[in-house]
Amino acid sequence: MAADIKTWGETQLTALRREMDALFDGLCADLGLPPLPGVGGVRILDRGASLLVAARLPGYAASEIEIAATERSLTIRGQGLSGAGARAFVREVRLPAEIDPAAATAVFLDDVLTVTLPRRLGRSLRPGCPCDNA
Repeated sequence: MAADIKTWGETQLTALRREMDALFDGLCADLGLPPLPGVGGVRILDRGASLLVAARLPGYAASEIEIAATERSLTIRGQGLSGAGARAFVREVRLPAEIDPAAATAVFLDDVLTVTLPRRLGRSLRPGCPCDNA
């Protein structure tokens, strides 16, 4: 009897990674522990006219971080060298509201990247979408 093998595409793997990241971030928060090393603790906060995305990026310099935004997503990439060799990450966050990517601003201070994403005028959150974490 042959077993059916299901192959996963990039979309399914990305969704699984997001779900697993959210589970571990939630577990750490519930236990009062700091986020796991790497890109952890990504949070999306609703500030009315804008969304604020904050991500802990310990061990990275501002020059090693790249940010790209679309109307509905934010991608954070990091690439650098450490004593253990090369390291890299990519984290894509789906946004709960349409934003104006051209008006986005970012600040990197004390290992925390803070991205301010102004909303598109006349847009609101999707019903039922939590805004406190990705």
